Amino acid sequence: MLLNRILRLALLPLFAVMLISNVALAASTAQNQTILIAAYQYADCKTNFAVGFMNDVVNASPSLGTQLNASIMALNGDTDKLYTFANAGNVKQFQAYLAGAYDPELANVSSTLSSDYRTAGFSSNTITALRKDYNGLMVVYNNCALNTTKAYGDAKIAIYESYIAEYQNVTNKYGALAAKYGINYSSLTALVNNATALVMTPLQNGVNGAKNASQVKSALGEYCLLNDCPNGYNYHLGSKLYAQALTIAYNKLRSVDIGGIINSTQMNELNGYTQNATSTLNSVGSNAYTQSQGSSLFANLNNGLHVLEKIINSLHGLGGLGRGG
Repeated sequence: MLLNRILRLALLPLFAVMLISNVALAASTAQNQTILIAAYQYADCKTNFAVGFMNDVVNASPSLGTQLNASIMALNGDTDKLYTFANAGNVKQFQAYLAGAYDPELANVSSTLSSDYRTAGFSSNTITALRKDYNGLMVVYNNCALNTTKAYGDAKIAIYESYIAEYQNVTNKYGALAAKYGINYSSLTALVNNATALVMTPLQNGVNGAKNASQVKSALGEYCLLNDCPNGYNYHLGSKLYAQALTIAYNKLRSVDIGGIINSTQMNELNGYTQNATSTLNSVGSNAYTQSQGSSLFANLNNGLHVLEKIINSLHGLGGLGRGG
């Protein structure tokens, strides 16, 4: 019957939206471990440099040993803690400890070492020897930092690639199915495919071509698949797909709403939420959205999905299709 046909047509956009919105955009434990181990190794590069130079200073002036050895123990202990969190793939604990303990300890070490170095009264020969040691440690550090930041970049790219693969699976599966019912999903496929040219390729090239850690960090901060570049290009893939899928669903429901059988208030709500989300994305562009913009965006997307579910449920009842139908 006609309502059954409408229901079949309408269900396709609903399923696609639900799947797209529920694609697990969170790295797996193994992926988290990989990216956190790389971040830990970068911290370890800094620790080895600081500890190496503190040992040189202590060797040159044993009287400074009590204070600097305490700093060495503290910094090594903090680095070990980072490894524990990294090995467990615990992103939140790693980030919290890095910002709350390791970075402050490293800053304290730097301040203490600078003060002790200035007041130690080293002879010119000792200063020359320490500078030579410092330069040698810096060469080792620079190589270490480059390798570990590249490893971090490769791990982040791998996570991005897994997101794209998941989205491609969804859009390919439902795009082929929807075509049978005259629903055009090509805009969703294009969004996923364009991510490669606009984000993945320049990001990979930037990481591969980097000559030092700063250049790797610059590339990582310049091209982002989601909303993770505060000062770079953000593609907002997940949000764009979500908003576009809602748009497709609304347009299809409107086209099959013969005789006005769909609740007009719900249709207006769906359109309003979809338009609001799209407007936010358009205004943000490639910038990172603020916390308030993000809250508004996802509230509209989620509200739109809930209204869409209500519309589909109401059509389900009208069509006389019970659980066994």
